[in-house]
Amino acid sequence: MTNRALVIAALARGRSVVRRPLRSRDTELMAAALRALGVSITEHGETPQSDRGEQSEQWFVSGVGGRPQVHAPSVDVGLAGTVARFLPAVAALADGSVEFDGDAQMRERPMAPLLHALRHLGVRVDAAAGDRLPWRVHGAGGVEGGGMRGGEVTVDASTSSQLVSGLLLAAPCFADGLVARHVGPPMPSRPHVDMTVAMMRSAGGQVEEPDRNTWVVRPGGYRACDVEIEPDLSGASAFLAAAVATGG
Repeated sequence: MTNRALVIAALARGRSVVRRPLRSRDTELMAAALRALGVSITEHGETPQSDRGEQSEQWFVSGVGGRPQVHAPSVDVGLAGTVARFLPAVAALADGSVEFDGDAQMRERPMAPLLHALRHLGVRVDAAAGDRLPWRVHGAGGVEGGGMRGGEVTVDASTSSQLVSGLLLAAPCFADGLVARHVGPPMPSRPHVDMTVAMMRSAGGQVEEPDRNTWVVRPGGYRACDVEIEPDLSGASAFLAAAVATGG
């Protein structure tokens, strides 16, 4: 949820606030990657106590209005699937090229369907055999590139629902929007795509779902948002299981 909020805020017009974000290596890598694409993200942890008696922390994000600017030549995705799968489409909106790489284990994770989809939409992506990391995305946002148009695309997201979310999140900033269709075996973690769509809509993204495997995203971008991140129950699950296992 934190990384989706950061991407939406980064592409929005104006200044957004992400309240009580999850602080982890994955979210720090996302913030660093968005800064490499010209997004200003500042931190503030000295806000007054919240109603729950806990210190509230916020990230302030100055959105680029769908027009990222390449400020650094490379992005480190670490082991974060959300960074690796959410940002190539964002980089496709930029005015230059960006290289993506990460931890050795990340180079073994499935990415090819996303890169195939981006290429179908006219994005130039240079990658090694098998479309595994590292790869370089050449943005279409500059004058010579003519901008990112969008269009219709199919993607096999049977290995990860993030492959669909990665296309959808940037799609409101495509000149012609996007029609994305999942093809193949059932998608795992479908509720995570539902989360993506709900968060897009909360920031003004126009998304229709004519069926369970098709998403139609209208152009128009995002408005600045103020979002509070839910506590991460999945992060607590190990402790819940430990209590059950030990009877304590």
